[in-house]
Amino acid sequence: MSSIENRLAALLEAVAFDVATAGLHLDAGVFDVARERWVVGGEGIPEPQGFSEDELVLVLPGRAQVLERVGSEPAFVELVDAVCDWVMDEVGHGWPELADVDGRFLCLMTPALEDGDLVWRGQDIRVPLGRLQTVPLVSVSSST
Repeated sequence: MSSIENRLAALLEAVAFDVATAGLHLDAGVFDVARERWVVGGEGIPEPQGFSEDELVLVLPGRAQVLERVGSEPAFVELVDAVCDWVMDEVGHGWPELADVDGRFLCLMTPALEDGDLVWRGQDIRVPLGRLQTVPLVSVSSST
């Protein structure tokens, strides 16, 4: 695996841990259209169609989108943001929602790149990607 493939694999693994906090399982992959192969994931997922040859395509359940690039790398924050959009569509509300000690909504956290690391950011809280289970989140039952 190349360095980018390793980083994408680690990123999808970390975001899958976070998606589990919403009670969902993330079946995702990144497809390299030019090489006609999955860079990461993709087991049991149909290959995306209709994309140009120089694109990396993020495939999530029910959707596929081109991953923009920052230099020679995919835009990792954009990838996590796309997963957030998918989760929000699935659960019907914002995600991930940071809660106070009583479980009440404080803020919607967003993916960000800080000092080269992907984090969830909300108010003054920074949580490394893959570690949402370490902070209080609004539960699905209390947000509906």
